Amino acid sequence: GGVFFYTFSPELGTAVESTKTGFNDLRVLNRVSYDLSGTYGQDHGSELSIHGTVNINQSLLYLGTPGVMANYFNINSIESGNLSRAIIVPFKQSIGASAPIFKPIPESDKAFGRQVLHTLFDEIFDPMNPKCLMPEKVVDISFLNGEVERFHDEMANLAVETQSEAVDTYRKRSSVSAYRIAAICYNMYSIENKLLDETEQLPMYQIEDNVKKIFRFAAYYILHSTLSVFGDTIETLNMQQKNMFKIIRKTGLYESLPEVFSREDIKVCSEKLFLKSPARSIISKWLN
Repeated sequence: GGVFFYTFSPELGTAVESTKTGFNDLRVLNRVSYDLSGTYGQDHGSELSIHGTVNINQSLLYLGTPGVMANYFNINSIESGNLSRAIIVPFKQSIGASAPIFKPIPESDKAFGRQVLHTLFDEIFDPMNPKCLMPEKVVDISFLNGEVERFHDEMANLAVETQSEAVDTYRKRSSVSAYRIAAICYNMYSIENKLLDETEQLPMYQIEDNVKKIFRFAAYYILHSTLSVFGDTIETLNMQQKNMFKIIRKTGLYESLPEVFSREDIKVCSEKLFLKSPARSIISKWLN
């Protein structure tokens, strides 16, 4: 897997505009980087540079207005899977509310935070040679399996009761994202616990119980926040796709072609009807 890079932008619109090139799209990059060991790029070179396919591991955070977010999660982006790989966190504030006041962080908390941070870096980079990575660490969170199954069963029943394909589709990716959040929290609990005095350390059963609660909250929150913003759009897209396939089933390839047609016409029409057979095979069958 390698090192994960952290990407932050205070304005999503600016990030989208800065990546609009002929061969690059921020949506594609973000979608590919969600899956471990996803690769992205183009293999080509010139006298001045070499471009290749690289492994992308990134954790990202974008801020933006509802309008910009709706532009980023357009129809193509939703159908391609960008929305299912994101966590929507709305910042709701009532009209006329006072500006938030941030209190200073106590020095003791800052010192402990730095201690935790150094410990985390020592798990990533070799303390004796900062240019080398440490061996991969495996975090056993199999105790979460029951919670994952329970969430899937509950949401599957909800999808059947409401006949909602949006719930049925997005419950799966919500669970994956929540599982990753729980894994990070479990690792943080384990590291912090070792740095505390024995009298302040949490017993393992309490840590596991806390992580289970974190998973449940994250899974429900991710699914709810996604559907509360884009639920109607998702259901409309699903309905349109159903209607499209109904038309496809009723209309054959030959009937869809003009009276006089070429091999290219067959190829184009086949793609519209989601047929995988090459044009030469189709023509051969017709002739026989």
